[in-house]
Amino acid sequence: MVDIPQLTIILTTKCTLKCESCSNLMQYFLPNEHFDTSFMRLQNDMEALLSAVSSIGFVHVIGGEPLLFKELPQVMSYLAKQPQIKGVELITNGTKSFSDELLDSLCYDKTRVIISDYSTNPALIKRLKHDEILHLLKERNIKYLFYHSNSLWRDVGKIFKRNRPKELIVKNYHACKMPCISLIGGNNNTLGGIFVCPIAAGLSKLRNKEEFDGDFVSLHSKTLRKDIISFYRQDFYKACDYCPNLWEGVGEIPVALQTTRTLRLE
Repeated sequence: MVDIPQLTIILTTKCTLKCESCSNLMQYFLPNEHFDTSFMRLQNDMEALLSAVSSIGFVHVIGGEPLLFKELPQVMSYLAKQPQIKGVELITNGTKSFSDELLDSLCYDKTRVIISDYSTNPALIKRLKHDEILHLLKERNIKYLFYHSNSLWRDVGKIFKRNRPKELIVKNYHACKMPCISLIGGNNNTLGGIFVCPIAAGLSKLRNKEEFDGDFVSLHSKTLRKDIISFYRQDFYKACDYCPNLWEGVGEIPVALQTTRTLRLE
């Protein structure tokens, strides 16, 4: 029996904001580098995954900003209808209006909307649609959580390859304690893969995917169930060398600081 506690699905790297310290690396994508999947491709990815596992505790649907993904209503309805999936959460930054079609797709008992609160950043207040979104969700009796952040974020620092020895990469992985793995789609007609976290998934698109060979599970594998078990047994992942020294702790920065330029991996 293979049970996945938490799975994050990255639909797109496009976002309405450009947070300098986004933990999903959206600030590193140039306009012509952005990743998008499609509902059909995601459905193929999920059918492959669900055929290899007994259950998934929670599926978190993210971006970028997932409301920029045109087929989001189809995705949310599909995920909610899968009996192996116990809960589905849509995570939004609260800058995009909810269409009637999207609202209809969220009316399932296992579905909840998570709205990140960036209102402590004065520069973003005019762009946030909290009142409108909350009114619509309440009107439809859709479950939601308005995630009130405090005035600070964890500072994950710049992302780049540190070239640490293996023992320090292992140490960094164990210090991270990331609770969920991430699924990001493949290119063209290829199936996607499962990565240890959103940073690792983003790196697979920003860098040469072959650099992370052994770091991820390919969903077209003929031994997918066995590969997933081996994946969870790993004591480190190559992508962990791109993060700062997490065992030293991290600082704090103001919420959702915006950058006007695309950051580059050094």
